[in-house]
Amino acid sequence: MSFVRAFAWDPETDSHVFTAARNSYLLENKIAQNLGIPEERRWVLYNEIEKRTKMLEKMDEKGVTNFYDIYRTITKMQNKGILKIAG
Repeated sequence: MSFVRAFAWDPETDSHVFTAARNSYLLENKIAQNLGIPEERRWVLYNEIEKRTKMLEKMDEKGVTNFYDIYRTITKMQNKGILKIAG
């Protein structure tokens, strides 16, 4: 089985880097297809990953670590349509 690493750990910054940006077979050919996203709009998946990353980073900066606080924040954003993949 052949695969491309999606994330890599950067020991200098102690963080994970999304190395499959704009180059993910699974996102573009499996997930997008299952969601009914046409080929010319598959970039929305990468935008969604960036959006969710920023949301999690903001929660981390604010010191939000409680499961229920994280769950409520994600649920609120989904209900407002902020975390929605537009096909």
